[in-house]
Amino acid sequence: GASGDMNGRWKQLAPYAVCICFDPDEREFNVHNVKDSGFKKLIKVNRAVVCDENGITKFYLTRSPYCSSTLKPLANQLKPWLFKSYFDVIDEVNVSTTTLENALCAAGVTNIDWLKLDTQGTDLRLYTYLPKVFKQSILAIEFEPGIIDGYSGEDKLFQVLEMLPHDNFWLCSMTVKGSRRIDEDYLPEYGDGNIGRAVPESPGWAELTYLKNSIAGVRESLLLFVFAVINKQFGFALEVCNEQIGKVDEPLFVEARDYVLDYLKNQNLKQTSLKKRLRNYLIRLLKSDE
Repeated sequence: GASGDMNGRWKQLAPYAVCICFDPDEREFNVHNVKDSGFKKLIKVNRAVVCDENGITKFYLTRSPYCSSTLKPLANQLKPWLFKSYFDVIDEVNVSTTTLENALCAAGVTNIDWLKLDTQGTDLRLYTYLPKVFKQSILAIEFEPGIIDGYSGEDKLFQVLEMLPHDNFWLCSMTVKGSRRIDEDYLPEYGDGNIGRAVPESPGWAELTYLKNSIAGVRESLLLFVFAVINKQFGFALEVCNEQIGKVDEPLFVEARDYVLDYLKNQNLKQTSLKKRLRNYLIRLLKSDE
């Protein structure tokens, strides 16, 4: 989705990255560059993303815009939850659609380094329907699947956990989010504060980040190292370096390994130093792509 702030972990990458985002509306199909975005290039596609061919689909606009989806919210199943009104459907509109493959091709993009999916129920199927050439290029991928029943026919957390290891990814982080199981009709009498202190949050969905287990190419391995450090997976960053040292003639792997070892030994190193080193790696990677 094109709405909201930039993914915090992308801020160090943005000046060197081409970002493609999606914002559905009813105008003719359009792929255009957005100026002053913070990215090297930001391409916005004015379509909803689906698995099948381009066309029209129903889009459910909810009270909270972050809950709108191409899938219908399940009002009965959501009723016991404190945040159920977020999913109240206030309108149903028909929006034009595209597939990830068609949008990438229209934008002239041939590979994906980092894929973020937060489509309110369809993350896994969109990933599954990507052509093999795109899926194989992904080094990092984010999902936000549901745990409770929120949408009709939605992709669930257990399905993502089952599939991604088979595609050579490992789960780098998982943040479980949720709501309180109490009907919001109690709010007027008892208030947010009392309910918040008395009723704990229960798991409702999760934010997942996966990293590719291993990769062969020099560019991809260096970028995987950068992604590992951004996600504070310093042990995995060492794995990436050690796998390439002695195999390829690229001194950056030794330099990167030594930096991580020094960071582990002296954990009082300033974050600004880490950012500076990452920036240098990204500049070199960008030059190698040109």
